Amino acid sequence: MMILRIKKLQLLCAICMILQLVCYKWIIPFHFIAVLLSVIIILNQRFFRVIQLQYHFYLIGLYLFRLWVMSIEAVYLLQLVYVVLCLYIAVMLILFSFHCIL
Repeated sequence: MMILRIKKLQLLCAICMILQLVCYKWIIPFHFIAVLLSVIIILNQRFFRVIQLQYHFYLIGLYLFRLWVMSIEAVYLLQLVYVVLCLYIAVMLILFSFHCIL
């Protein structure tokens, strides 16, 4: 039961990742919410073996990368890399969460 709840949190995390790309003005709050959900999932993984947990560690690293990119003036290539990584992580989280929910 709890693993199903964690998988739903993973799905919510992936939706936040996609919403940050759609609603560009809210990019940091959506990514921050996704990172907080990832921290909750990581803390609970000790008790419940959640598959594909590495994407949540990638998500936290991606958040730190985004903060670093924001501190640089004009780096369009790094922003493109950020968008591609966000889409990849979001799609993988959606696939893994649907695999467990269905």
